[in-house]
This record gives sequence, C-alpha cells and structure tokens, in this order.
Amino acid sequence: VLVGAADPVEQAGSAFFGVTYQVAAVVPASGWTGVPTGDPAATPKETTWTINSTSPALNPNRVYNVYFYDSVTGGGANYDHVVVSPVGKTGASPSLDLKVGDFLPLKHTGANGLIGTRTNQTVGHYIKLISLAPDATQFKLYDTSLARAIAKCGTACDGLPTGGAGEDKLEKHIADNILPWAAADFAPEEAGVVDEDTYIEQGRDLERAYSLQVIYYILGTLQPDTELAMVGYPFTDEVSHQFMGLVSPTDADGDPNPCYDAAPKFSDVVCSDAPKANRVAVREAYIRSAYEDADEKLGITRGLMGGNPTTFAGSDHGFAPQWYALNANKVLFDKTIVSSPPAPSTPQTIKLHASNANASNCGAATTDLAKACWAGGTIQVYVNTTLPAGVTYAQVRTAVREAFQAVTDPTNPGKQVIHKIMNKEELRNVDGSDSLHPNRSGDVVVVTRPPYQSDAGTNGRAIALSHFFGQHGYLPNLVDLANNINMHATFVMSGPGVKALAKKVPNLRAIDIAPTLALLMNVPGPQNARGAILYDILQGADPLREVTILDISDYHGQLTPLTDTADNLVAPATNAAFPIGGAAFLKTWFDTYTAEAVRSGGVGAPVITMAAGDSIGATPPISNFFGDKPTIETMNLMGIDIDGLGNHNFDYGADYFRNTLVPLADYPF
Repeated sequence: VLVGAADPVEQAGSAFFGVTYQVAAVVPASGWTGVPTGDPAATPKETTWTINSTSPALNPNRVYNVYFYDSVTGGGANYDHVVVSPVGKTGASPSLDLKVGDFLPLKHTGANGLIGTRTNQTVGHYIKLISLAPDATQFKLYDTSLARAIAKCGTACDGLPTGGAGEDKLEKHIADNILPWAAADFAPEEAGVVDEDTYIEQGRDLERAYSLQVIYYILGTLQPDTELAMVGYPFTDEVSHQFMGLVSPTDADGDPNPCYDAAPKFSDVVCSDAPKANRVAVREAYIRSAYEDADEKLGITRGLMGGNPTTFAGSDHGFAPQWYALNANKVLFDKTIVSSPPAPSTPQTIKLHASNANASNCGAATTDLAKACWAGGTIQVYVNTTLPAGVTYAQVRTAVREAFQAVTDPTNPGKQVIHKIMNKEELRNVDGSDSLHPNRSGDVVVVTRPPYQSDAGTNGRAIALSHFFGQHGYLPNLVDLANNINMHATFVMSGPGVKALAKKVPNLRAIDIAPTLALLMNVPGPQNARGAILYDILQGADPLREVTILDISDYHGQLTPLTDTADNLVAPATNAAFPIGGAAFLKTWFDTYTAEAVRSGGVGAPVITMAAGDSIGATPPISNFFGDKPTIETMNLMGIDIDGLGNHNFDYGADYFRNTLVPLADYPF
C-alpha cells in the first residue's frame, strides 16, 4: 500500500499482518512522456513506489513512477487520475491510467518480468486507486500479489507460439493473453488498509474474470472434446473465513456473539468495543454471491462439456464462525516443569517454550522443550528430540496436556476453549478418520472449540481477537447448524450413470469419491484406496459383486518388524525411524482392511487375503533356522487364504517344499 499520509491504525495493522505500508510525499512532475497534462490550474505531480520482492536475491525490488493529474479542464485543481509506470516515466503500455475505484492489471516483461532462465516471460499484478484527495497530498494505492498459471499442454497446443525456457506453450498463452489471476488476500483487509468491498472485488470479481476466460478458452476453443475436467473455485472458502463470525448471531453455546454485525478495527481488543456496522445483509450477500459464482462456473463447465456430463461437486471441509485466536506459544511459555538431573546437578524450573510468547507459527529455539504448529482449530505440539538432562519425553508431554487443559478465557469466564486433547497414538481414530502421520503428527494434538481457533494470535496474549471470522480444522463431526457450525462438507452428484434418488446418501465419505468415479469412467481404480465404491447410487451396478484382494508379495519370512524412516525431510528436520512390517503389524492391517471391505461390498462381500510367492526362502534366522516352518505356521495365524509360487519357494528343493511345508499350510498354493 502506498499512501500520502500515514494512518497509525493502518500502520499497526499492516505491521501485524505483514503488509508493506509506505508513505510518500508528492512533488512537481518532470520528465514524463505520453501522459495527459490535464487542467493548467493543477500542475502534475509525481512520486515513486517501491514494490518489495519477497526474494531479493532472485528478483530485485521494483520501483514504479507515479504521476498525478487533473483530467477535467476548468473548475480549478481537482486531481482525479494516477498513472503508474513500471518502466521509466511514460504513459505508454504497460503503464496504467487509473481513476478512483479502478482495479486494473499491470503486466510485466523484460527487466520487470521473470528473471534468470525465464527472463522476459510475462508476469503481472493488479493495482487499485482507492482514494485521491483533490490536492493530491493524500491518496491510497493498493497492489496485490498474483500467481502465474502453471499450464501444460500436449498436441492441442501445437499451433500456439513457443514459450521460453521452462515455459509451456499454454502457460505462455495464458500469461500473455488472459487477465492475471487473483485470489482474496485476507491480510490487507484484516489490517484495515482496504475495505470489505475491495476484498470482495479482488477475491470474487478478479478471480471470475480470469477463470471464465480460461474455461472458455480451454474447453471451448482449445480442446472442445475434453472428457474429464477438474474445475475448482476458491472464494467460498475465502469469504467464509472473513465473514461467518460477523453474520452469526450466536456462539457455540447459543450465547450472543459480540462480533455479530461489528465493525472491528485492528486496535480493538474485543468485538464488543467496536461499533455496529449495520452490514449483516451486505456480508451475507457476499457469502451468497460466492456460491452463485461457483454455481455459474459449474454451469458453464457443464455446458461446454455437452450440457449433462456426469458431475461431482464437493467441498473439502466445512466451516464454523470464530473470532478469538489462541496463542499456543503463550500457553507453553507460561507452563513450567522441574527437571530431575542426576546429582550433583541442581533441579531446574524450565518453561516449555522459554524463548518467547510470540504468536509465531512453528517458531522455537533449539533449547525450547516443545514447539507448537497450528492451522485453524488444530494445534500440533512437538516435543524437542534433544531434551536436557533430567527431563523426559513423558514429562514434557504430560506438561503440554496440563497446560492446554488449564486454558481459560478471562474475558469470557466459563467458556470452553479446548474441545479435545489427544496424544499422538490416539490419532489413529479421530471421529472415524485415521489421522496419524508417524513423523509429522504432533506428540500432542489440541483441538479448540468455536469461537476459538489458533491463527492470527497476538504476541504475549493467550487469547485475543483474531481479526478474521471463520475457520475450519475442528473435529470432523462437529455439527451445530443452529449456530452456523458444520464441519461436514458439501457433496452432490448427478448425470449419466447416477441414480435419481429421493433421499440423501448416508455416511458418504470424501474417500469414497475416487473409486466411485473410477468405476463410472471405466478406468482402473486407485490402488490402496481406503474408500468404497458407492454402488447404491450408480445405474447398472446391481449385477456387480465386489471382491477385495489384500495382497503382499515377497514376504521372505519377515516375522518380526524392520525399521524405516517415515519421511524424507531435509536437515535440520529429523526423520524419525519407526517399526514397519512383521506378522503382527500386517495382521492388524489385514483386519482393518477386511472390515472396511465388508462395509464397501455389503454383508457377505468376499475378501481374499493372499501372498504372491517368495513367502519363504532367503529368510531371516527366526524362520530359516527352523526350515521356514515358522513362516508357514505364522501365515496360518495371519489368515492367509492363498499363496503363489516364486523361485525362492524351492530354496530347500522341490521335495522339501512339496512334502514338508505345503502340508503345514491351511491354504493352497
């Protein structure tokens, strides 16, 4: 943001949310070409604007020249236009000539385009002239960050101009000929430097202008015979984050929401200090318009693909209104433990997160006992893998749990802030979802309860106003429609191959979509999929019978677990090792997959648990020392139904295999 006079509240909000807020004085203009001079009573003025690079070593900061003039001759000085020139002082393209309210794209090539191996390739952004005083001493110019499309194309793009190094033809066409893409940027709106209408214009209107051009070009001109189109729409998410808590009259307890219809500023500690905005209808219309635009995009896509293609439409999560941010680092900072080092060392009182109480996501010193990483309603707390003498993992984890169990909101005594606290091993079942990642899941996972969540906290404060008002990341089955809380996702499907049903499909899961879609498309289903094919909603599926095959191969008598690293994170991250494989481990998963397979195929659905040969031979001593008899006997206990033959089945000779091992097996080969 570039302004002519600073607003302290906007400056503070910009600093908090990472928005560049620059103040620039105007001086008489000189050296410009190709620009209007305007009213003689209004001498043109100028200033400069630095657009900071997030990676100065790769892409230097851009310095724009800005020219102010009065477009109306007569009536005295009344500056009403601004020219923004990215190259020198010129009104020629790609410079923009803006009146108040204009929000236009500025495209760059050459020195102001991409650099390195992609020099001269087009990039762009949008600039809006938000305000301009008649004497040009006060003004506000707003620049957004944009994304360049990643676009790959095969023979359909043979006729398009060749791109530069690393640039596909379709990528070049979109960058050069279609409006740039923009998404809603929460930070400037939450910082108070742009208004709600500008936030909506950026996230909804600019996205629509870009995406409809792309859809019409790709599905209408470039490849009208497209068979599969996957089309997304981001703004339903973005608008819900910003406004749900401002249009929801009650909280999760049904109590009055202090942020309902509020006009909070960055300096407000709580919404109750803010004046009423009288904008509930306007904000609800914002949210509604996002769904209308998503529906329009869906309709256009369907029309371009023939009018009635088989269609799946869904969201990835639900939403809840919220307005408070929990600073997890402050919670850890306030909690201490006492070490028990061996004599003669003295016990020490140590904070869990001694380095700071800042709301810095995943921020920690190497000496902190624990660090917190968060997104939405969920906070993952990791115990330091290098603890000081006299401090144990169990001690730290217990202290973390106690710290969050004790969290209260002093502004709202009695309100429940924390919904659930889980140890890492409990994540195998979170509302029916296996949510455990062996390396990235926190040692303790904390889930808050609306209207509390974890993003955009305040340094040094455990709980403060969040400055945005909708969130997800709560427990998957949190549903309270009376208070606008619904973590369940939207899903509808229709078209050829789909039955017309007069009722909702019960217990439909997101993981069921891929295998169902694969069957409809007559393509191989996703391997290792946990989801079920939804036969009950598919036309022509009644004669089908599902068989599930659980298969292992080249088992080689690995009756006990091996170890493996769970990830490939680079230093200084740690790739912890975990036990993997072994009879007991595999048996547990056979049982899990069998239960899910029966759910998928219905009562009596067959499940075949099989090995594909080389189960014996080249085995570790626990099996080899006993002539591989333990492997056959253990596979009986694992529930193997059938095994194949591999070369290693005959390591002891055909007679030994046929006459000694085969009779031990409860299954055929």
